[in-house]
Amino acid sequence: MASFCKLVTVVLLSVFLLVTPQAPKPCCTPHVFTTGLATLTLAPQQSGQPDALISQEGDYYFDGPNKRVAINVTVQVLDSQQPSQQIYQINDFNKKMMYIIVDNTTCQKSPLSGDFPNNDCIPDNATFLGTVKLGESYAVNRWLIDAPPIRQDVTMTVDQCIPVTSVLTAQEAGITMTSQEYYNFKTSIDNPDEKFTPPSICNTASLFTRSISRIHRSTIKSPFMAL
Repeated sequence: MASFCKLVTVVLLSVFLLVTPQAPKPCCTPHVFTTGLATLTLAPQQSGQPDALISQEGDYYFDGPNKRVAINVTVQVLDSQQPSQQIYQINDFNKKMMYIIVDNTTCQKSPLSGDFPNNDCIPDNATFLGTVKLGESYAVNRWLIDAPPIRQDVTMTVDQCIPVTSVLTAQEAGITMTSQEYYNFKTSIDNPDEKFTPPSICNTASLFTRSISRIHRSTIKSPFMAL
């Protein structure tokens, strides 16, 4: 009888191992894409002021082959009297330069250091959290990207590795939490030269060698933190 029970246990364990799905390999998004982006950021303030809730919505452009990314968003500090701002940020790793254009009237630029980040792929050391469904049948994979002091929980479509949502938390870098939603994804960029060419006002802009405008840098986040 004991031998029979052991046999049954082995058989059941073998069946369980056969039907238990393996974690998928980390995937890569298309190397060129445009996506809509809606973000809420809870950002700590100075001098003991309450945290600010900052909304931004607009478009994000990723051009991997040419090592450049850009974002064009309307930024609003909620529950405040501050007016909204239109912010266009370009990170050009070929020219090693970052541009931030505010309301199309002022331009700040700063040198970029380091190499173009491989932000179109889920890192190999990311933790697979499982597959869930949106609605009745649309499957997405959840991944945890741990890059201290930043952690990012992202969901990607199973079939094409398209970003759907992201929740980013950090104890440093001026951010407490950022929640992102992506929409209207497409594997192309309309008029790419226009998207990645700073306006003429940047020709005479001063070059900042230190951190520029804290609210601009701390609130602009992107898929996989490319900006």
